[in-house]
Amino acid sequence: MQNVEFRQSLAELMKNLSDRAARVQIVLAGVANDLQELTGYIPSIRRNVVGVAMPRMNESEIRALLRIGEQAAGIQFDDAVTSTIVLLANGSPYLVRLLAHHASMRALDANRLVVVLNDVWNALDRVIDEAHSRLSQHTLRQLERAPAADAQLLAAVARAANTPDGWFTARDIIDLLGGRTEAMAYTQSPSEPLSKEHLWRDAFLDTRRDGDDVSYRFRDEALPTYLWMLIARDRLSIDNLTNAPIESSSGGG
Repeated sequence: MQNVEFRQSLAELMKNLSDRAARVQIVLAGVANDLQELTGYIPSIRRNVVGVAMPRMNESEIRALLRIGEQAAGIQFDDAVTSTIVLLANGSPYLVRLLAHHASMRALDANRLVVVLNDVWNALDRVIDEAHSRLSQHTLRQLERAPAADAQLLAAVARAANTPDGWFTARDIIDLLGGRTEAMAYTQSPSEPLSKEHLWRDAFLDTRRDGDDVSYRFRDEALPTYLWMLIARDRLSIDNLTNAPIESSSGGG
């Protein structure tokens, strides 16, 4: 909610309902880093607000969402398309919608009502362009100066960042790398799992500590989507799409 006056009016409404112990529930849905960004900082209503972070969608939920789109739009995704969107979306409803939309438009431009794998592949260019346009100028300058990064690690970190609040840990990265023993080479220790060289940590990631636990979050929320889509397009093979981790290789920032 960017309209400050509307947000204040909504907060006042919730406060008045709370003061009167009204048997009313208000459901707010939005994208924000925390409840303060969503509702504004009004301490008197915070005790009456419960935040529910939305988890990643699982495969069955993504397939159900695509079926709803098929029925509404009168188009059809073949099995390869559905499986590819499940992989590329990484549980994000936003990416499911975006990939399906652009792939569908490619099919319609070709006078087809069946979306095929090549439509998804071509749609990635549009998705990457849109994600790039949302990057801040500061992030773009940092990317230009960034050293080469390991594509396998970069993909895992970008995917790990797709959490409700954007925070992720080294364990999340290792799990996405398949939990293999060699994946531990990407970490140093539980208290410092990403070195400064890994993913240009100080340039792009915020860090928080809770005892020995360390979590990370991209400062620019558009960057992980941009990185994952870019690597997926350049590293995955259109003829051999699997859920296996992307093969490791060096690439420029």
